[in-house]
Amino acid sequence: MQRDAAPLSLRLFASALCVLLPSMLLAGCGSTPNSRFYVLTPTAPAAIATGSPSMRVGLEPVMLPDAYNRPQMLMTVAPNQRILWEFDRWAGSLADNMTRVVGLDLEARLGPTSVYAQPGFHMPTLDYTVGVEILELEMSPDGQCTMTARFHIADKQRQWIASHQVDINPTNPSSHPSGPAGVATSMSAGLDTISQSIADALTRANASKATAVRQTK
Repeated sequence: MQRDAAPLSLRLFASALCVLLPSMLLAGCGSTPNSRFYVLTPTAPAAIATGSPSMRVGLEPVMLPDAYNRPQMLMTVAPNQRILWEFDRWAGSLADNMTRVVGLDLEARLGPTSVYAQPGFHMPTLDYTVGVEILELEMSPDGQCTMTARFHIADKQRQWIASHQVDINPTNPSSHPSGPAGVATSMSAGLDTISQSIADALTRANASKATAVRQTK
C-alpha cells in the first residue's frame, strides 16, 4: 500500500481547519447588525370630532415616488445624493403606512366612520374622494423630514372640485429624536399637517354644497 506523502503536521493542520472553518463562518454571520424597523403613527388628538359624520370620504392610496417606496430608508446627504440605510427599514410598505396614518388623522377631525379606504368592499355612498400625491420627499440623518404634497378632492360625480399643494418644512429639530427614529416622528407630524389641510378643504367644500342646496329650495 502506498503511504501518504504529505507530512503529518500538514495533514493535522488541514483537519483542524476543516473543523474550525464552519465555526468561523458562523461567527462572521453573527456579527451582522440587526435591522431596525420603524412605523408612522397618527399624531392628531383622538376624537377631535364626535357624533355622526357630516360627510363620508373615500381616501385613495397615497402616491409616492418609486425611489422612496422601498423597505430601506433613503437618506439625503447632499442635494443630488441619496444613501440607503440598509439596516433602518420601514415595517411594511411606506405608501401603505402613509395612507393609513392620513386616514386616521383625517377621521380624528371629521368624526368616526367618516373615512373609507379606496378601493373597498360594501362601501357606503361617498360624498367626496381624496387623492394624495407626495411630490418631493427628503429624509436627513439629523431626523428631519421635508415633504411637498398635493391633494385632490372629487365630488360624488367624480369631478375634481379642489386641488391644493402643501409644503412641509419642520423648523424645530430639537422637538424629536435624530436619526431614523426622528425621521419617522417628523414624517408622522408632516402627514398630520397634510390631513389638517385636507380636512379644512373638505369642510369648506361641504359648507359650499350645503349653501347651494339651501339656495335652490
